Amino acid sequence: MEKAFIMLGYMDIDLALREEQPTPLTIESTPYVKRDFEKSDRLNRMSLIIMKHIILKAFRGI
Repeated sequence: MEKAFIMLGYMDIDLALREEQPTPLTIESTPYVKRDFEKSDRLNRMSLIIMKHIILKAFRGI
């Protein structure tokens, strides 16, 4: 699991682990808020995929 956190930090996609989740988007959300929300959402999904992959490998003994 430590390798997963190192990999995420190196790829700078550990943002989802370091910062609070942005507030949900509204009609009044500025383009900057929308950009930050989309970036956070994408990085969160990528982090989960990488961690799941590494954890599965550990259970399989690879």
